[in-house]
Amino acid sequence: AIRVTTGGMIPRGADTVVPLEHALLVDENHVRVIEAPRKGGHIRTAGRELRAGERVLQSGDTIGSLQMGLLASLGVSRIRVYKRPTVKIFATGDELVRVEDKPGRGQIRSGTPFSLAGYTRAAGGEPELCGILPDKRKRLRKGIRDALPSDIVLTIGGVSTGKYDLVRGVLEDLGARILFWQVNMKPGRPMVFANLDGTLVFGLPGNVASTVITFLQFVRPVLWRMTGQARRKPRTRRAIIEHSFSKGDDRRHFLRATAREREGRLCVAVTGSQSTSSMRSLLSADCLIIVPEQVTHLEAGDEVEIEWLRVSDLDNVMSR
Repeated sequence: AIRVTTGGMIPRGADTVVPLEHALLVDENHVRVIEAPRKGGHIRTAGRELRAGERVLQSGDTIGSLQMGLLASLGVSRIRVYKRPTVKIFATGDELVRVEDKPGRGQIRSGTPFSLAGYTRAAGGEPELCGILPDKRKRLRKGIRDALPSDIVLTIGGVSTGKYDLVRGVLEDLGARILFWQVNMKPGRPMVFANLDGTLVFGLPGNVASTVITFLQFVRPVLWRMTGQARRKPRTRRAIIEHSFSKGDDRRHFLRATAREREGRLCVAVTGSQSTSSMRSLLSADCLIIVPEQVTHLEAGDEVEIEWLRVSDLDNVMSR
């Protein structure tokens, strides 16, 4: 039986659909099929994509454009979601000036907070740039205290052991519980983590590479957990290092690097200077080489673990 329809339900008794472009309408009672149909062709059966009782999304999934369309197609107009954690970001240091200001002698523009704001939003947080705090204990106390209540406070700089590294002491003055200070890694050793009246405070190092890498290793996992993404982990791979590397300490090193496919293998090489103040080495890097604490030397050709830096790199460079 042949019936002409414009779509929707399949007419009773029909088992195959012939697209209009594969047929000619001779008259109101006759159709000429110009391409042989396949039985069952062009029919989408009920349950072919989703079956009754099948889970389509679960807690921790990110609701993006496609997920919103899927929910709408299932008649779901309201769902419970995690609130974006509020993250207030301060730079500290008398040497810093605002982006719109011209640096004087011995000064630099404060750019790192903008990088952290981007990373924060990508991880699910709601960043707020709170400006620059000087190396003065009273001003630091007021700035951090005024940031409360908040889910997370990030400070940049002032956490080492110098005369003007005041952040840890200011947190203690405010009654914060210091959970740890200094971590066995490079870059990023001078870091403090505290709880201040229920707000998590991360005092990150001031040099840009140290700041970014400590954020990725410590702050981002917290944001993932706060937003229900507890299952989410950094994307890592095994790769072949293209050059030798030595270190003279027992710290975990994170080397800025680029990965590429060579003769069917994923190979990796550092992006040049590993200075903690080098923004360029971060800009040109797409991954971090992780050198464990107990490893002091790597030879060219050794296998290493890498962690992807950029979201766009999750789907390229032999990631299938």
